[in-house]
Amino acid sequence: MWQPNILGIKSLRGNKLVSAYMIVCGVAFMMFGYDQAVLGALSSNPSLLHHMGTTNPLIVGCIVAIFSIGAIFGSIVTLLIGYLIGCCLLVVGAALQAASFILGQMIAGRLIASFGVGFISCTIPLLASEIARPNRRGILIAALFTLAVLGIVVADWMIFGLLTNTTNPELIWRFPVAFQSFFGIFTAVCTRNSDEGTLTELSRQATIFFLPESPRWLYAQGHIEAANNVLARVYDEPENSELVQATYAALKAEVDDEERREDKGFALFAQCFKAMFWDTTDLQLGRRLRLCFLIMMLQEMSGLNVIVPYTNTLFGIDLKFSATRSIMVASIIQVAWAVFTTCGMLTIERWGRRPTLMLGTVICTLGMIGFTVSIAIGTESAGWAGMIMLIIFFFGFAFGMLPMSWLYPSEILPLHMRHVGLGVAGITTWLFTFLTVFTGPISFTATGYKIFILYIIFNALAFPYAYFLMVETKNMTLEEINLAFSPVAAASILGAQEIVRRDVEKDEMVGQVTEKER
Repeated sequence: MWQPNILGIKSLRGNKLVSAYMIVCGVAFMMFGYDQAVLGALSSNPSLLHHMGTTNPLIVGCIVAIFSIGAIFGSIVTLLIGYLIGCCLLVVGAALQAASFILGQMIAGRLIASFGVGFISCTIPLLASEIARPNRRGILIAALFTLAVLGIVVADWMIFGLLTNTTNPELIWRFPVAFQSFFGIFTAVCTRNSDEGTLTELSRQATIFFLPESPRWLYAQGHIEAANNVLARVYDEPENSELVQATYAALKAEVDDEERREDKGFALFAQCFKAMFWDTTDLQLGRRLRLCFLIMMLQEMSGLNVIVPYTNTLFGIDLKFSATRSIMVASIIQVAWAVFTTCGMLTIERWGRRPTLMLGTVICTLGMIGFTVSIAIGTESAGWAGMIMLIIFFFGFAFGMLPMSWLYPSEILPLHMRHVGLGVAGITTWLFTFLTVFTGPISFTATGYKIFILYIIFNALAFPYAYFLMVETKNMTLEEINLAFSPVAAASILGAQEIVRRDVEKDEMVGQVTEKER
């Protein structure tokens, strides 16, 4: 497999190579956050509504929420084939939206762009989790979501800046919508060539930024030499080192075991669908897929996807803020949220997945209760209190639920089903995103503050999910996590993991010594 050495990418090793992966993955996740937020923040823009020919809240909610429908189909395709494509679709979709003069053109562009985002949202966490060391996987995934929130911040502050510094009404919404394409172009800057010649192989080889494939996928496809080379570069070890060879032995044993079980294409989809409801296999696929579904449902029903796109509406109508003050408050809240996402990076590996999620969901529940009370009072002074309670909610969400909801599905599925776990997570998140975003304007009008009582309940339900259902995966390799769910595995996996475990512990000890020397 040929790979160009642009900017010295082929010579990168160790932390530098992992950092290169994370930069490109991070830009892709900034796109993920930006795309979700930008049109919601513009949903009350007079020029946009004039060109769409409507101010009906049902249709406006449909324009914003239709993004989730395309993303659902993108996630389904990812579940079936599991390959990273979609950036080109996003660029085309952004161009259509930015050039829109009628409602149909905007909806078409929104659907095309969201189809691409559906691919990206499912595959980027998978790639990041597979190239990370066990003791750093949670930190890296949490860092991705810091950048996803940063994408929302960029959208809000860009719109705020245009509102306060330009008199061109069309520029205020056309430029932010067109800016979506920047992230897609950067992420899909180049493709690799393949000698295999099959559509499947060529699809997978359309990878990002000249970076090599994940070693686990290469092992699964039989590219042993290439996989060992990538793994040696990620670990910054010689290819014949004990660590690389032990990891190869562990992965080979797992791949050999899974090849005897693996279905492909629609058969794999059918197996997953059946396992969600009835599963007697020793791999416990049904349990794992249900865990993926539940954590994503709880995240999307926390109220986040009503608050983020409609913050301007909530503060402008329900809390009596002016239009400029509403978007300024929304922008401040998003900045605070972006800062808070770094807190999960500090605790997710030290405390573990379960404690982090349990504490985060308690904070979310208290913040949502306070915000609901502020909405119920409905005065301007209550609005400032509501802003503080929203900041508390976002702290808990960024600390616990946000990184966990994407990290956990990328960890708990076996190798050949890992993209399926992200596919299930993606379908679930986009399905419930559509439900909450589409019904947002309608529910505000019909029930007022009472709709937020539903979100309080779902925030509270995340605590028993973490306490009773989750399996702790802190500091475990992906292969060890597979063993934690399924005791049926090759004995060689266990032996090889001891070597990997010793290397992780050695790495941590070296870091502690270095810190003391400082």
